Amino acid sequence: TYDFIIIGMGLSGLFTAYHLLKKGGKSSILLLDEKDIGDKASGRNAGFLTYGSSTHFQQSLEKWGLQKTQEMYLWSQRNLKAIREEIIQDDTEILTSNQKGSITLYHQEQLNDGSFEQIKRSLEENKDWMSYEIKERHDLDAYIKTNHCFERGISFLQNEYSLNPQKLLEKIKKEISPQVTFQPQTKVHECLPSSHTPSIQTNKGSFSAKKIILATNSYFNELLPHSSIKVFPKRAQMVSYHIQESLFYGNFFYSPGKLYFRQHQNELYIGGMRHLGGKEEDTTLMQENPIILAGIDKFLSEHFPSLQKKEIRRWSGIMGFSSTALPYAQEIPEYENFYFLGGYSAHGLGLSYVNAEKLVDNFLI
Repeated sequence: TYDFIIIGMGLSGLFTAYHLLKKGGKSSILLLDEKDIGDKASGRNAGFLTYGSSTHFQQSLEKWGLQKTQEMYLWSQRNLKAIREEIIQDDTEILTSNQKGSITLYHQEQLNDGSFEQIKRSLEENKDWMSYEIKERHDLDAYIKTNHCFERGISFLQNEYSLNPQKLLEKIKKEISPQVTFQPQTKVHECLPSSHTPSIQTNKGSFSAKKIILATNSYFNELLPHSSIKVFPKRAQMVSYHIQESLFYGNFFYSPGKLYFRQHQNELYIGGMRHLGGKEEDTTLMQENPIILAGIDKFLSEHFPSLQKKEIRRWSGIMGFSSTALPYAQEIPEYENFYFLGGYSAHGLGLSYVNAEKLVDNFLI
C-alpha cells in the first residue's frame, strides 16, 4: 500500500510525482507503466517546447474566447519557464536549441486568402499581453538558409526552444528517484474504486493506495472504456533526415499541413500531415502511414527545392485530444479516489508541468 500510485511514466506521470514530492513531503509513491519511461508520446515527439503556432492562437480565440485564450497562453508561459529553470537549467544534453520564439510560415496563397491578415489583426488587438513579430521575406532568409517559397512569418517572442524529449524524461526521473518506486513492464487490468483504499489489478499482482492517478493520456479509455471522460487518440507521423549544412534556425510551423520542423546539428526533424491519413489516424496503434510520410517528403521537395536530404528514420506517436482541446486534471466521476490528467491535444510539452501541478494542488494534497 502506497500514499499514491501513478499509472504512466510519461511527462504527466513524472511531473505529478515531482509536484507531490515538492509540495506534499515524504509521500510513498509507486510509478508504473506497461512498458517503460517515455515509451509513448512523451518520448516520441519532435521536442518542441512551445506555446504553439499563430494559427493555434487564432483557433483558440474562436473556440474558447479571449479570456480562456489569454489564461492558457500565460499558463503555457509559466510551464515553459518552470521546465527550463527547474529541470533543464543549462543541461546541454537536453537542450538542443536556445532559439527564442517559433515561426509560423506563410506562402503567397495564404496572403491572398486573407488568413494571414486575420491572424495579424487578432494579434494587434491583443498586443498588450501577446508579444509577437511579423517576419518579412528578407527576415525569413536569416532563419532559413536554403531556397524556399515562404513570403512572411509570425514569430512569438517568448522563451521557446527545442529539446531531446527522452533526455528530459530521464532528468525528471533522476530528480524524483530517491523517493519514488519505479515499476516498468506492469500492465493494469482493472481499477477498483473505494472510499478508503482504491486498488488496481496488474500482471504483477494487486496494489493499493490512498489515491490513484491515471497519467495515461490517449490510452485512458482503453483502461476505463465506460468513463464519462473521453480522450480521443490521434496518431502523429514523424521523419528525420540527414542534411549536410546548418540550414534551419529555430522551430517552424506550417499550418495548412499542421507541419512542424526543426534542425539539430545535421538532422532535420519534421512531422505533421495528419489530415492525409483520415480516420485511420484515430488510433492507439503505433505504426507508419506511407501516405502521410510521402506527403511530408513532397512538402519538403516543393517548398525547399534545393534541399539535399537522406532519410534516417521514421516513427509515430499517439496524442490524446479532449473534445474542448483543454487538458483534464480532475477526479474521475465514476471511480472514487481515482484521478486523471491528460488530453493535451498536441500540447503535452507545453502544458504538462502546470497541469500536473494543478491536479496536485486541487485534488491530491
